[in-house]
Amino acid sequence: QFGNHSIAGPSLKQTSGTALIVELLKCIENSAFVAERNCSDVVSMLFWLLDRTLEFPGCKSEKYEEIMSCLGGIGRKQWAAVCSELLKVMAKFRKSKSLSITTECAAVASRWGCTQTVYEIMLKLLTRNQTAVQRSALDVIKVFGIEGVNLYFDNLARVIDPVSFRDELSCFVVNSSKGVVASEHRSTMLPVLIHILFSRLSDRRAGGGASLHSKRSAVLTFLGGLSSDELEPLVELMLEPFAHCLKNRLDVSIQTFAHPSFALEEMKTVPGGRKMGYLNCLASVWKQLGASVAPWNVQLVKPLLCLL
Repeated sequence: QFGNHSIAGPSLKQTSGTALIVELLKCIENSAFVAERNCSDVVSMLFWLLDRTLEFPGCKSEKYEEIMSCLGGIGRKQWAAVCSELLKVMAKFRKSKSLSITTECAAVASRWGCTQTVYEIMLKLLTRNQTAVQRSALDVIKVFGIEGVNLYFDNLARVIDPVSFRDELSCFVVNSSKGVVASEHRSTMLPVLIHILFSRLSDRRAGGGASLHSKRSAVLTFLGGLSSDELEPLVELMLEPFAHCLKNRLDVSIQTFAHPSFALEEMKTVPGGRKMGYLNCLASVWKQLGASVAPWNVQLVKPLLCLL
């Protein structure tokens, strides 16, 4: 029982696993102070969703293990529903220190391509083409109390919304000469914005038609107002599918891809869809951003040469 809500029944497995977990998380959300007292368990559950091979650290309750076993075969939509509800619980935390990663979860964070902070995980989730997950991740980012992000929270939320996306891009100008975003806030706000916009660049649900082309053009035109240095997060996101091609390296920074240990043979393990996605994105970026990404051309060409 959580607050005024309760879940009861002869067996949890008689209920749909996904529906049960979603309802359970809604109950916890209404008693967020309880969840914050057990914040390590909440963060552990997040990593369990990101990598279901992780054994739940410190899971001593048989009933709790039974609840989690219901999630064994969830699909994309069900995963999004559970993840979104879990993030809503985390967004109710009052202290950013509650959003910490336990030692047991550190290895999973590395395997998932993130630095070992929940903030980086939230940035990662902003790149997913799932509006509910993106919005909930942005709510969690707000808990960290970063002024350069929170001042533009409503703008960022409207960029996530498919309905207001285009209108917001047309008025949410970030060009430094026009000063809509204060210069002291750009270094913290722009990476968040770029992660959101990257989800539009990598969206393949439009089937490659006019809608997808128009969407990419709108994003790239907007990004054309940024400096080369400010576009570094975009380049890192583009290179991310090839991170595991580096021997004994888990990070995906720009500097990593300049390393001579880039492995040609391991490129074969990258799924074909990811390769095509990179080629399409690269062509659009070079065409519309041109000189703005010129400082990163050496890194951008390396995967291209390995694909020849």
